[in-house]
Amino acid sequence: MGFFNRKDPADQAQSSKRAAVPSEVQAAQLRGRARRRLAGAVALVLAAVIILPMVLDSQPVPVADNIPIRVPDRNTPSNPR
Repeated sequence: MGFFNRKDPADQAQSSKRAAVPSEVQAAQLRGRARRRLAGAVALVLAAVIILPMVLDSQPVPVADNIPIRVPDRNTPSNPR
C-alpha cells in the first residue's frame, strides 16, 4: 500500500539534516527524552498507586439495620400518598 510511502523532497532534506547531527549530541538528546519519559512513567505509576485504592475501596457503605417496613393488611383499601 502506497498511502504512507510518499517521498517528498522536503522529507529527504529533513532526513539529511538528521544525519548531519553528531552522535554525541544525538545521544544527549535521546538521554534527555528518556529521562522525561521515565519521570512521566514514575508520575503515572505513583498516581495510580495513590488514586486507585481510593476509587476501588472494598468496604461497602454501611446500611442501617433498623429500616421500618410497613406491609398493609390485605383487606384494607390502598392509600396512595
